[in-house]
Amino acid sequence: MMNSFDKFLHLLEASMPEPTFLGWFHLFCLTIMFGSCFFIYKNKETLNKEKINKILFLIGIALIIGETYKQLINSFNYNDGNPYYEYNWTRFPFQFCSTPIYLIPLAVILKKGKIYDTILCFLATFSVFGGLSVMIYPTNVFGTTIGTNIYTMLLHASMVFVGFTLLISKSVELNYKTIKKGSIIFIIILIIALILNISYHFIGDSSNSFNMFYISPYEKSTFPVLGWMHNKLPYIFILLTYFGVFLLATCVIMFSAKRCLIKSKK
Repeated sequence: MMNSFDKFLHLLEASMPEPTFLGWFHLFCLTIMFGSCFFIYKNKETLNKEKINKILFLIGIALIIGETYKQLINSFNYNDGNPYYEYNWTRFPFQFCSTPIYLIPLAVILKKGKIYDTILCFLATFSVFGGLSVMIYPTNVFGTTIGTNIYTMLLHASMVFVGFTLLISKSVELNYKTIKKGSIIFIIILIIALILNISYHFIGDSSNSFNMFYISPYEKSTFPVLGWMHNKLPYIFILLTYFGVFLLATCVIMFSAKRCLIKSKK
């Protein structure tokens, strides 16, 4: 028998046909994302630290609400019509693209300081690549639940939007120092993901796939290159390749942002 809260969750499970690559839903979300970035670009001269922190605050709140909703929906099940809750550890929110859920609120709380600056450097570099990759080619992120589809696009689009805002407003330096600082956060969260993967392998349910950042030594990665390397090369090469791809992409993002600002001044 469903109580009021169960009925509310059931209502939030409203379904839709699974969106497709370059389908109307995907294109609509891309339009919103690029439109928002264009708006920020046209108003970049008005951006200051106070406005940046307000943007981070609003996005942080939206991501926390969205992730809470997602976790509830993923834990809500039925057995002969009766609702029950069982946490789905495979959906534990510590994939790479989940990290802004923690880092953005932390930046909002700190407001200034070395840790704050380092977080912004990560959000302006590595995070942008993760979000942009999914927004351009959203494989395996769409489902049939309306709410989760909206949230996953909000999450990844916000990664691009936040990074673009930080770069275009010069909230971070457009040089290698920003990449270096961002790398510190990247390495820390990479280590946390690795610890979680190893821990779950020994104490978790072996029937479930637990693969944070898709770099578990015990699970084949869904990333094409990393998946091919699994069981063929020493694990350290998988980690180095993962880091190398992100680092290269981050350098391209930084170079592109710098060129964009130079052209806008002409």
